[in-house]
Amino acid sequence: MPKKLDEFFTTEALNPNKFLGQEAMIGQYAHGNEPSHHIIYLYAFTDTPKVGQKYIHKVINDFHNNTPDGMIGNDDCGQMSAWYILSTLGF
Repeated sequence: MPKKLDEFFTTEALNPNKFLGQEAMIGQYAHGNEPSHHIIYLYAFTDTPKVGQKYIHKVINDFHNNTPDGMIGNDDCGQMSAWYILSTLGF
């Protein structure tokens, strides 16, 4: 499984469409698309969990900040906020 995850996070998306939630891209991973938020955490079930931690830190540091527009994507029902809070707390 790590090979497929690695491919998923390193294969560039062609013509991502922010209106489909394809923003804040890391390879094929679109952090702006809430249903994919769990994918980074699949690394925890492999022999390379630190790779997942690297991507989590990248999302926290690159796609969130302390400004009025400091969140990528649409915060449907608080999903983006919840991901950020739970991830920064280490859950």
